[in-house]
Amino acid sequence: APLPRWFLLALLAGLGLVLLGSSLGPPYEGDTLHSYLFVPRQYLDAGRIVFLPFSVHSALPLNMQMLSVLSLALVGDELAQALVGWAMLAAAGLMLYALGRRWLSDQTALLAVFLFVGMPCVLRLLPSTKVNLGWTFFELGAYYCLARWWLETPRRNGWLLLGGLLSGLALGTIYSAGPNAAVLAAAILLGSRREGAGQALRRLATYALPVALLSAPWLLKSFLETGNPFHPILNPLFGLPASMPIRHVSGPLGLLTILWDTSVGFIAMHYGQPVGPLVLAPLVGLVLLRPLPRFIKLSLCLALPIYLAWYAGVQRPRNLLPVLGVLSLCAAWVYAGLAHRRRWLAVCLGLLLAAFGLTALAVQFRGLAADTTRLRYLAGLVDRSTA
Repeated sequence: APLPRWFLLALLAGLGLVLLGSSLGPPYEGDTLHSYLFVPRQYLDAGRIVFLPFSVHSALPLNMQMLSVLSLALVGDELAQALVGWAMLAAAGLMLYALGRRWLSDQTALLAVFLFVGMPCVLRLLPSTKVNLGWTFFELGAYYCLARWWLETPRRNGWLLLGGLLSGLALGTIYSAGPNAAVLAAAILLGSRREGAGQALRRLATYALPVALLSAPWLLKSFLETGNPFHPILNPLFGLPASMPIRHVSGPLGLLTILWDTSVGFIAMHYGQPVGPLVLAPLVGLVLLRPLPRFIKLSLCLALPIYLAWYAGVQRPRNLLPVLGVLSLCAAWVYAGLAHRRRWLAVCLGLLLAAFGLTALAVQFRGLAADTTRLRYLAGLVDRSTA
């Protein structure tokens, strides 16, 4: 691998500690204050789930908000809510590591976690308490289950049941999980095509029933409150005002240009934080490194239709985060493969990745150290009841 294991572990530990500090301060974003922190507080104060007509986000799937309610009930402080997001990032990183270690290598897995955690969109997302990191953990878990079922012999349908449970939790967290579940269901049918329609349908049901059962309560709640189980998606079909998705480009050429745009800057106005070039750029190297491992082929086959669905909908990197996690594994494998071929490439890639990691660590540390309000908040010098 381009970077030694100890260096990757040191960078990840440093980033984890600094991100923990940045997660424990008061957030400033409007969505966070008026939704992700506000809705759980209202539910806890009422002692039950209540209708909040003045909060648009309360009609969305709320699995992560329920975890936030639990943390708030146990600790009684908004800092516990902020820790849910940090814990979910750590869990997503561990799941990414489990995927890479099982089918690639230990160092490739660590490098993938490093690339994923270091993405600017992840670094900016973490302190906001948004639901995307929890969704990413659930989706990566579902990917892991599908990979165990697809790549191992004999195939064990228990992995499909567990994958369905995780996909159901994902769909109960965010609507963006819908295309992911559809792609995994199609993969199950495709993987069962030689074993008869009956076996294929049984396997599909093993996966799909948990998805439906775990997501149905939130869809029913949304229907009762708004008249649309997928509010605000498909609003015109239910006689409601259309909601325009946040988009950056359109047309066939945009499928390529948006990858460049999100690698070098913001997209969709300020809503789409950068992914950065270190995850997407090395994917070109997949055409040079042969043969591709079966896991890489499976990952790309799953990622492509989900990417197309994302391109047709809300074009924010955080709405593609699980796929970006899987692509981090592909990118890490490319880095490791190129470093293995030429010593000078290993040195150059190692220096590049080390500079990226140290810069990300320094920027996050400087941001935390320069935020005196956050530091005073963490030190208990600010009245948290009014913060």
